[in-house]
Amino acid sequence: MNRRKVQDGAGDSVNLICLPYGGAGAALFDTWQSKLPVGVQVHGLDLPGRGRRYKEPPIDDMAELTEFLYSTIRGLIAEPYVIFGHSLGALCGYHLLKFLQAREERLPYHYIASGCRPPHLPYAHEGMWRESDETFLKKVARFGGTPKEVIAQPALFNVFSSVLKADFRLADWLSERPVAPMKDVECTVLYGRRDPIVPVERLNEWAGYFESVSFEMFDGDHFFMTSKADEVLLAVRRILTHGRWG
Repeated sequence: MNRRKVQDGAGDSVNLICLPYGGAGAALFDTWQSKLPVGVQVHGLDLPGRGRRYKEPPIDDMAELTEFLYSTIRGLIAEPYVIFGHSLGALCGYHLLKFLQAREERLPYHYIASGCRPPHLPYAHEGMWRESDETFLKKVARFGGTPKEVIAQPALFNVFSSVLKADFRLADWLSERPVAPMKDVECTVLYGRRDPIVPVERLNEWAGYFESVSFEMFDGDHFFMTSKADEVLLAVRRILTHGRWG
């Protein structure tokens, strides 16, 4: 396994590939570059329908999205890299890992699954993408994570809802438990102590997916990535600079 760490001020280069939670885009990671060690290159990804790809139709099929992600990162994985994803981003990251493994591509040396259930467990809001627009709006408003100005303007929300419904459909995607845990990638699971969506009591089931798994708790809900942004960045920095492969 090609293990590597980045030292503060060192010249080693590592690509940090970042996948945002549902409805969000690469802008979620705009501040990360300046707060991480020299040598870390942050690559926030916009999925179709979001950010710089807002004109593209959203993808609601995980296999198709995985192909898209592979084509997007293909030029980044020649160098050592790490994948970070939060919520839906972490789920997509896991499916990308399986895709890369099946193709015998270079794997990341670390996968950071933030705010995400083990992929074989059903999503807490399963089928929400099937709701009527009115019901969907009400549930999204209670869910949190969507800008209040979008929720407050139904016309604006209607423009955005096709992207959100695609994301909620992706979030429903289930994966079979792996036959054996992945040996070539280390995993860190970040989670919120009061997360109402991720079953904290079953997070230990991630251990069936990776031979090496560690867990780190944050005092927050499902969106601790934003409410505890500095603490999350410290955890990411620690993984990059003082990993267990050190």
